[in-house]
Amino acid sequence: TGTQTSTSTSIDLAEPPAPVLTWTRAELPGRRARLVGTGPNQVFATADEILYVSTNGSDWRAVEGLPRSLTIASVTHGGETYLAQGYDYPVQSPVLFSTRDLARWIPVEEPPPSVNAIAYGDGLFVAVGEDATMSGMGDSAVIESIHAGVWVSSDGHDWLMIADDTGVFQGLYRDDAWVEPQDVTFGSSGFVIVGQDDYTSEWATGAAWHSSDGIQWSRIDGSGLFDSSGGDSGLYAVTHGESGYVATGILDPYASAIWFSPIGASWERVEFSDAFVADVIAIDGGYLAVGERGTAGTVYFSADGRTWEALTDQATFSPAGEVSRLRRAAGTQSQVVVYGKLELEAVDPPPNDPNAQRE
Repeated sequence: TGTQTSTSTSIDLAEPPAPVLTWTRAELPGRRARLVGTGPNQVFATADEILYVSTNGSDWRAVEGLPRSLTIASVTHGGETYLAQGYDYPVQSPVLFSTRDLARWIPVEEPPPSVNAIAYGDGLFVAVGEDATMSGMGDSAVIESIHAGVWVSSDGHDWLMIADDTGVFQGLYRDDAWVEPQDVTFGSSGFVIVGQDDYTSEWATGAAWHSSDGIQWSRIDGSGLFDSSGGDSGLYAVTHGESGYVATGILDPYASAIWFSPIGASWERVEFSDAFVADVIAIDGGYLAVGERGTAGTVYFSADGRTWEALTDQATFSPAGEVSRLRRAAGTQSQVVVYGKLELEAVDPPPNDPNAQRE
């Protein structure tokens, strides 16, 4: 593997984005830094177990009040509340803190046991993660299957798990399948969850769910749309913008795909085959996706979620010819920040792992 450094870039989006953009590189604070969320004109990142916030993508300040033993995985803002979700190091027990002022953080006594993403809409927080079915007791306990878990809260403190009486969150193809939701978003037609479902013992397929209110959920039919006959598939990121919902993922270990839905309940796969895409966000006037094409970190833009074009080339994020990989994007009303890594030596292609893709 090559030597890696963490960097971010920011751009002013006060005007509608143009095909050619000027980017400014900024060092993220500390080592092992990554973007974890947004707030009102704010972008959040973590580095060395510390949460940072920035209003311009270049200048970062440490957020006070959180224990330094935490690994923060995401920050979500809804209403007047911020939620910081992660794990207590080194025991890796799930933690959730809330605040209204980014200074006094209140721990949630009974957080959802496994959270991969949280979204907010219509006065409701929706958290998605895994709900494991176990057999045996104590040290002899064995995981039989992992189903999608969905929890809701109106205040970020009291959480209710959505009952799965109809099996909508269980494996579509196998009773012992591992079903892992990776991301959730809220838009004009409600909430959408995307993730992965075991298809056979050989590979997995993409999965998606829709709910107009966050309470009643339906599984989206992805047959021939979210799956591949040649390897693992999965949906790893989803967002909502002016035209509708956009999701990104893979159709085999090294082929990315983008899907679009105007209402969240029915989807189409759009033509996109020349790059690896790790994340997608909505911005004023369209959508931005980040990833890489070949060995160069690349940003893509779409005005409608269906037609995409590359906005950057090798020189943008790899001025000295380094291997660059973009992994996360975070946008506010005035800017967007993209995060990635520079590798001084070429390494293997990105693995088929949603967590690795979204580092």
